Amino acid sequence: MKKIIFIVGLSLINLIFISNVNANELESVKYFKTITNIFTNYSQTYEITEEEFNNVNEIQLFSTTHTTNYKKIFISKQGEGNISLEVIWKKNPSVRSYDVIAIRGEGVSFIGSTVSGKQSYVKNENKETIEYKINSNNTQIFGNGVGISMNLVDGATDYTLELNIRYTKNSSNATIYGSYQHSQRNITLDQSQRYTLSSNGFGNVLDFDSTVKSYFDGMGGVSIEV
Repeated sequence: MKKIIFIVGLSLINLIFISNVNANELESVKYFKTITNIFTNYSQTYEITEEEFNNVNEIQLFSTTHTTNYKKIFISKQGEGNISLEVIWKKNPSVRSYDVIAIRGEGVSFIGSTVSGKQSYVKNENKETIEYKINSNNTQIFGNGVGISMNLVDGATDYTLELNIRYTKNSSNATIYGSYQHSQRNITLDQSQRYTLSSNGFGNVLDFDSTVKSYFDGMGGVSIEV
C-alpha cells in the first residue's frame, strides 16, 4: 500500500494506492482519494483512476460537503468563475420558516447581477420551484458575498435549495465559503435578514444579530479554494 497525504487550503487530502497480488491471479490495483475538511472533520472517500492518482492536479481537491441527520450542504465550481452552493433535505423539517443560504468570499469579487437562487420541493405530488434574483426582497448583496432568505413552503417535502453567483479572482489563495442556517422557530423576513457576512459567523459566513442568533441551528459550513 502506498499513501500520499497533504494539505491544500482547508482540506486534508489522502491518496491511497492498494495492490493485492495472488499467485494464481493477475495483480489487482485500486486507487482511492479521501478528502477531510480540517474544521469539521467530515470525510469522503472516492475510488479514482490510476491517471488521476498520478496527476493529482487534475482532481477537484477543494470541494467540501457537510452533512447532518437532516440535511446535506455542498459547494462546487460550475465552470470557470461560477460558484454553486446546494442544500438537500434528507428529512422534512418540523419548522418551515425563513432559512438563510449564503456565500462569502476572500480574495474574490462577486458579480452581484449574476446571483440566482431557487427552492425546489414536492407538493401534492408535483415538483415545483421558486426562483430568487438580485431584485428579490429576499436577497441581500454585500461587498464580500450574498445571502438569500428562503421561506420553506408549508406542506411540502423533498426540499432542495441552491445559490449561484459568478466571481472574479483577485488573489492566488482565494477561498469561497458557504453556509445554510435553518430557523428553528417561525420568524419574519426582516428577522431572517439581520446578519452580516463574516468569518465569525455560522459556517464562517452568517453572523446574525444577537436578537435572532439563537433562532438558527448553527450548522457547520463548507468552503472551496478557487
